[in-house]
Amino acid sequence: MREGARAKLRSATGTLLLGTTMFCAAATALAMALHGQAADAEVGHGHNLLPVVRASISPTDLPSRTAAPITAVVGAELYPPQVQILPPTLRKIRLDVGGNLKVTARGLPTCGAKALRSERTARVLESCRSAVIGVGWVRIVWESGERARLPLLAFNAPAPPGESRVLIRARMKLPQPRTLLARGSIVKARKGRSIRVSLQIPPLADGKASILAYRLKIRRLFRYRGKRSSYLSASCPRYMLIAQFSFFFDGQPTKTERTIRQCRSPSADERPANRPTPDRA
Repeated sequence: MREGARAKLRSATGTLLLGTTMFCAAATALAMALHGQAADAEVGHGHNLLPVVRASISPTDLPSRTAAPITAVVGAELYPPQVQILPPTLRKIRLDVGGNLKVTARGLPTCGAKALRSERTARVLESCRSAVIGVGWVRIVWESGERARLPLLAFNAPAPPGESRVLIRARMKLPQPRTLLARGSIVKARKGRSIRVSLQIPPLADGKASILAYRLKIRRLFRYRGKRSSYLSASCPRYMLIAQFSFFFDGQPTKTERTIRQCRSPSADERPANRPTPDRA
């Protein structure tokens, strides 16, 4: 009887261990499958992710009525750096900013597309340095998987009355050396209560490369008719600056992100305490 009981116990224990092992194996396989799907969603199909906008201004202590010179940094991470397939092509960026931001290009030298197409950046700066309004970089990926970070130069460009224009220059070496120019227009919108910036992105490497991320710092002080002026200036009548970014891709829905930046003015103590929390830069 004792031997029979021991045999039954060994049999039951073996069955329990086998069941536990199979359950653990199945759970592990399921976890690995889910992890693989998550990785595919993040890496293989990164174009499904919303852009992460990076935007900031300085200084944040601004007058409540008159505009003061500012520096603006704008950028976005469109896709993860480790993306393994060529993402959809970015064709256009649109930025809508509240009416307390001001763009002043009158009196600032301009530079046209013809002068910016030179192969040598040093030669471009020799003739167009006085028209530079910003610097930055753009990170791109080719169809082959090769990546590069290209420097950017932003220039004030000739524009018709009532509009400002900008040209952003990059020099690409692959698959063959070429100069890329993104063309932007800046106009007043909503009956002058906001500013709309529209930037057209040129094809990269005949459609065989895509933008992963970019960053652009805009700041330019100059003198016009004896007075000091700034390309960008802002006031702070409502303790915050609101901007909306819209990204237009080939074959993909438009992606829109809104960002809020807090600012202060001498009359800040008189404002309501329930202020919205600003986004992180």
